[in-house]
Amino acid sequence: MTNKDTRFQKGVSGNRKGRPLGSRNQSILAVEKLMENQAAAITQKCVDMAMDGDPTALKLCISRLIPIRRERSVSLALQPLEGSKDALRAIGTVLEAVGSGVITPGEGTSVARLLDGHRAAYKTEELENRLIALEARVCGAN
Repeated sequence: MTNKDTRFQKGVSGNRKGRPLGSRNQSILAVEKLMENQAAAITQKCVDMAMDGDPTALKLCISRLIPIRRERSVSLALQPLEGSKDALRAIGTVLEAVGSGVITPGEGTSVARLLDGHRAAYKTEELENRLIALEARVCGAN
């Protein structure tokens, strides 16, 4: 007699005739059908309520007109990065841009992280080259 592992196995549902991928809930389908021809009237009602001063309707309308800004392109005049010291100078430029209001602190943080990653890569390469040179001297001396 063998002991079969009956615990849930990752990626195996156990219900081969389960709900198909991409299928939609019946209640959502029913609501969509009810509202199918009412979208314009509901939108107009929301706008009317907002115009009458309803704060919730106003917030809804504004959020649709002016969506939350996720990210934007940032343009900074940075010198070419040829070493870790150049990356440190570039981070200083980013700090100046944040301080003067050219970019937001969040944008400055994102750019500074990229520059710090670049600086760390230069440092790693520099240490690797120094280690190779040291090993060559030590091994060459034997």
